[in-house]
This record gives sequence, structure tokens and C-alpha cells, in this order.
Amino acid sequence: MRTIKLNRSEPLIVEYNDTYFFRHDAEELNEGSDMVTSQEEVVVVPHATYDTLVAGIIHTRYSPDAETAILANYLADPSNESHKAEFDEYQAWRAEVKTACKEYFNID
Repeated sequence: MRTIKLNRSEPLIVEYNDTYFFRHDAEELNEGSDMVTSQEEVVVVPHATYDTLVAGIIHTRYSPDAETAILANYLADPSNESHKAEFDEYQAWRAEVKTACKEYFNID
């Protein structure tokens, strides 16, 4: 089993038997209790490469159609604050995923 952590107490990527578990909303404290819950997305990528794992994890949050819409909206009107904020959020997610996958595959 291999894991990757990025500024979190919990692993960001855990690989077990070619199944990749990606934790993106690591913890939430339930209101009125001491219980902490976590939400995980499971990305199954047999014999993953850097590119396939990056795409799989990005698509846990953004579908290909959503990616296209975000890019098209931003390119059509980059001065629109709403489009820019959405684009910046998407880019931050991509950067986080790429950093984790580069670390996982030992890529500089």
C-alpha cells in the first residue's frame, strides 16, 4: 500500500491492488457531536499512469462537460468575476491533484 499526504493529516491518495482512493473533503465535524466523518471518492485505474490518475481524480470533482464549460466561459469573458473565480478554483484543484500525483510517481 502506498499513500500520499499533502498538508493534511489523512492520506490524499491511497493505492491498494490497483484501486486508488482519493480523499478530497477529508473531514467534517458533525454539528452537535464529537463525531468526525470523512468523504472519499474512489478512482479505479488499473495500472495507472500519471496522466490517467490525474484525469481520474480531477473528474471526481469536475466532469469533462463541466471542465469544457468552465474553460469556455472563462475564455469568452475573462473579465467576468464569476467566470474567473470558477476558473481559478478549477486551476487550484488541478494543481493540487498534479502535485500529489507527481509525488506519488516520483516525478520532479
